[in-house]
Formats: sequence, structure tokens, C-alpha cells
Amino acid sequence: MNWRFSLIFATVVSRVFANEVAQRLEFPQYDLETLRKMKTAQLLMDDFLKNERSLQSFSTFEEPIMLEQLSYNEDEVDISFSNLEMAVENATIRANAEHPLQTLNIELSVGKVYISGMSTVKSGSIRHQSDFRFTVQSVECAGTGGIVASADDLDCEWVLMNCSEEKFMPIDIVLPSSLKESGLHKKRHFNNSEAGLLRSIETNLNALCALRLKNALQRLPPSLKNLLNNMANTKMAKLEEFDSNEFMDSAISVITYYIKQRYNDSIHLPDLREAIPCSLLSLLRCDTGLIARNGSAKDVSTLQRIGNARITRRNLTVDFTGNVKFEKLYIYYEKYKASLLGIGPTGNLKLRSQQVIIGMQLEINFGNRMIGLKKLKLQKLGVTQVELSGLGIILGRVLTTISPYFVGIFNAQVSRIVEQRVSVYAREALKKNTIDDIFRGNITL
Repeated sequence: MNWRFSLIFATVVSRVFANEVAQRLEFPQYDLETLRKMKTAQLLMDDFLKNERSLQSFSTFEEPIMLEQLSYNEDEVDISFSNLEMAVENATIRANAEHPLQTLNIELSVGKVYISGMSTVKSGSIRHQSDFRFTVQSVECAGTGGIVASADDLDCEWVLMNCSEEKFMPIDIVLPSSLKESGLHKKRHFNNSEAGLLRSIETNLNALCALRLKNALQRLPPSLKNLLNNMANTKMAKLEEFDSNEFMDSAISVITYYIKQRYNDSIHLPDLREAIPCSLLSLLRCDTGLIARNGSAKDVSTLQRIGNARITRRNLTVDFTGNVKFEKLYIYYEKYKASLLGIGPTGNLKLRSQQVIIGMQLEINFGNRMIGLKKLKLQKLGVTQVELSGLGIILGRVLTTISPYFVGIFNAQVSRIVEQRVSVYAREALKKNTIDDIFRGNITL
């Protein structure tokens, strides 16, 4: 749904339903019999989840999780992580259903998280590559999951959790001995690369939790599945689902309209300066230097909801949680310069990433009628395509073989900046408008 249609839709349709929608959100109108059945279903659901063995004390050594490649440049030291695998030991998922059985409160406890892979560190002519392995102990995560009923099944559509960062100990990045002897490493703490790797761990713990809950819900007893499906298909449950999706779409329309009008649908990106290892004709090891300038992320306003948004009530506040995606995200650097064996082609660098999925949580305060962004977290990176102009045949082949490093740069650096800037823009857009403004289409930029 493009921004023009979304804004027109929010203006015309929401004017009709504005007061009715807001009233339903504040004062649910379930009849007593339905409430009784929902409470019974909720207790049965909680009991099932509490005793489901697949959620209790499990490990994933036999099926390790593959993490995205990451690349950084910090204070002229290039660091990359590749061949990354993650496994958890002694993990437990605790979940309980919330009224009206469309969301789960989730807690994930992990005894140990093991990460292994290869790190490459380069500073000037000094280069070192080594296998590494480290352990993060006692990780605690908490958040929300969305449930959707389809046919005779229940599914966990998404999970949005935050993990306890204080448990993530600093990563011991192996440095070349010559760099250690120089004393320069004492000035470098590699905060960005450590934070980026730990952020990737958190993202994949969210995905692991969603998969486990999805599989657990498939094993619900048929009688309980039928009861939960009947509850999900009541008139009020459907109206509440419509309201939450309608509101999420309207809020996203405000955010995308604001980005388009105030920021020309783009996000400025910092210059990149990377040193990338490669091989020439499979015989000669070489290093490719890359400097990219004047970067921007385009088509930022292609945000749209996927799946269902869900409501969680907290007295006078209501949380709307769901997944949104960039229909397309286009990264463009006007000029790059690559040096390979003394040859320095120039041109432009393009990265296209599809299906970048972000978890979003909005909070409405019905006391002051204001809306705010509570959480915005990158959940999944789509397929990233790399295009470089200005190359000859030989250089084109060589740089094509190292394109995963460009993807690693996107995964580690560019996507984080996009996430941060979209969070800032969303908060700017929403704080200028009340619930009633958004429903009625009276948008202030």
C-alpha cells in the first residue's frame, strides 16, 4: 500500500470510525459468556505452554543457527566476522496468553550462548585471520508474541523481545602480535563491532523463540485448538483485529508521509572505508581497499505492515505490536574508489535489499490521547544484491567474488543506521499528532 493511498484511506475511512474505534479500544464489549470462555481457554493454553517439553531446557548443538556476515571499520582498523554459527544450551521459554488470546507474554532464559566463526583484523599492512569462539552466559530476554488463527491451526506470527545487554560480556577479538606490540590496541575497544555481533545474537534469539513457539502451537490438543479458533473468530475479536491493523496502517502512513515530506524519502549514510581480503585467479592473496562517499538510503517510505498487529492493554495505555517491512530498500553511494594491486577504478556502489523486516511497537495513552514509538527493532535482513559500476572484466570478476563483504558491511553498519534513523523519524512524526489527529487525517508535519 503506497503512502498516498494509505493517507487517503486513513483520512476518509478513519473519520467515519474514529470515535467508534477509540471507544472499542478503551472499553471492550465482550459479553460475559464470551469472557468466561476466553478465560477458560486462556488457562488451558497457559497450562499447555507451561508443560510443553519442547520449550523446556533445550539446546541447539545439532542444528546450529547461521548468523549474517558482519564487517566494520573502527579507527582505521578493519574487522570482519564470517562463517558465524550460534548454538544455545539449557534454554527455556516461558509463555502465557493475554486477553483476548491474540498475544503471548514471553520470557526466554538461556544458560549459555556459544558463538563460533572466523575473525579478520587488518590495520595498514598488518593483517590477521583466526578462528574464534566465545560464550555469553545467563541471557534473559522478554517481550511479546503475536498469535494468529488460520483454518484449524494456531501460529506464532512474530516475536519481539529485548535481551539483557549487561549479560553480554566483551568479546575477545584476537589481534595481530605486531599490532599489540605497537600499543595501538590499547586505544581501541571495538565497541561497534562487539555491539553489532551481540545485536545479531539478539535478533536470532527472537527468531529461535518464534520458531519454537510456532512448532509448539502445532501440537495443541485438537479440542483446545478448536476452542481457541472459535474465540479468535468471535465478532469482537475480529473487530479488535480490524481496529489494531487499521490503526497500525494509519500510524505507518503518518510516519512514511513525514519521511517523504521532511527528509525527501532518504537517509544520509556515513562514508565507508574498508579493506577487504580477496584472491586473484585463486592463486594470489590480495587486499582490496574501498572508499565510498555521499551515501544515502532511498525508498525509506516503502514501509508497510505484514501480518497482523496485536493489542496489549495496560490500564490507560494500549500497545500495538506487529511487523513492518521495507518493500524495497535501496542503498546508493555516489562515488566509490577501489584499489586492487595498484589499480583504482571508480564508479558508484548500489545495494538493493528486499524484505527487510522490522518489529514495531506503538503505545497509545488514552489519558492524554498521545501516541509514541515504544520499540523498533530489525528482525530480518532480506537478500542483498550488490552492483558496482566502472569495472573492467578482471576487476569485475574479483570484486564479484568479494561481494559478501559488501553485504557484511550492509548487515553490520548500514542496516543499523537505517534502523536508528527510522526510529528517530517515527518518533518525530508521532509526537506531533494525537490519536484523533491520526484517525481523522489531520496530520501535522
